[in-house]
Amino acid sequence: MANDYVLTLGFGPSFMRASEISIQAKGDSGLLDMRVYRNYKTRETSIENKAAFPASKLIKLTTFIKNYKFQIKSSIDTVGSHKVFVHGDSVLVYDINMGSDGINVHGDFNQNNITHKFAFWSPEKGTENADLMVVLFDLLDKVFTEQRMINYVEQLEQYFPHQLGLKKLSDEPLTYKLFGSITSNEKDELYNFLQSMPLNRKIIIDMSNYSRMGSMFFDEFNQYCASNRNIYWLNPTYQGLIDLYKIGIPNQQIISKKKIIKITEKDGSEVITSGKN
Repeated sequence: MANDYVLTLGFGPSFMRASEISIQAKGDSGLLDMRVYRNYKTRETSIENKAAFPASKLIKLTTFIKNYKFQIKSSIDTVGSHKVFVHGDSVLVYDINMGSDGINVHGDFNQNNITHKFAFWSPEKGTENADLMVVLFDLLDKVFTEQRMINYVEQLEQYFPHQLGLKKLSDEPLTYKLFGSITSNEKDELYNFLQSMPLNRKIIIDMSNYSRMGSMFFDEFNQYCASNRNIYWLNPTYQGLIDLYKIGIPNQQIISKKKIIKITEKDGSEVITSGKN
């Protein structure tokens, strides 16, 4: 069929485990297989998740790919290429210019027995490659249900210039998930979200996959939250507990088995005293 294809992407993030995803569109169904590698060289798998779903969930991706320019490209361009032999076949391998803090993406698109290869390094916001990742993560968010894979994908998303790591989980109780890192690029989104929260409803914010935020946010964050005592912070990571303490969030509003009791400074270093709820 015209819309049948296999799209494969490999991800090499600087500070996370590498992974690979295969998306197969066939007839009225789709199949997604994603693997997170414990050891990329040996292909030892840490997490694997497969999911079948109706082809209707692939409409955005299929439409985007029709106009996508498959290129071997980085922020500068391809450094060079060389040939290797895989199972007796000669394969052209491209060397992509990379930095020390970002992500390398490589993949291929196979349709009607014709393969298009592509690769890029840490795309800038508004570029075609960044837009491809927006469409891809939208699909992953709709398909995956296994929590370990969801957490990995949320952290992987932070390597791309998308938006604030935020998603709505439920209406009753009103629950959001705040994940990844918050930088100056997400400042307006963060403040708009805080201002939009109702004052007369209980709100739960899941921080189980939160990374960190800059201290530049602490004062304004405190001002927003001080006026709303109906906000509860669910299962923050250890860094999340530290940030909430520094912001000034009372422990009564933190739903967690662990709490930060106090943070003091000794010899120029922070001393963190924590305890159980």
